[in-house]
Amino acid sequence: MCMCVCCFSVISHDIQKCWVVITDCCSAVQLPVDTSLIEPFEARMNSLHQFIGEVESSDQNSGVSERCLKAISHRCVDGLDVPKYYDALDARRAYLQQRNNCASK
Repeated sequence: MCMCVCCFSVISHDIQKCWVVITDCCSAVQLPVDTSLIEPFEARMNSLHQFIGEVESSDQNSGVSERCLKAISHRCVDGLDVPKYYDALDARRAYLQQRNNCASK
């Protein structure tokens, strides 16, 4: 399992099954999200949403690994400048990597 922060559009929401399907506008990649820990929440279709949680993989009998995000937090981020957001994330990761390298010396 790994921690994941993502900003995607909601394309479907099943409140009874606690599942959302999100998609990345640029690559059309879709990811199912288990929303059992954050229901009820307002899932505005085609709005930009941010989910924080753990990516889980389940190997089914077919041998194909299915991935889903087990969401622990959610917020609507319409109006977010996505390229600047990812630039800030990259800068933070670079800073933390540099700080960890200096601390280990």
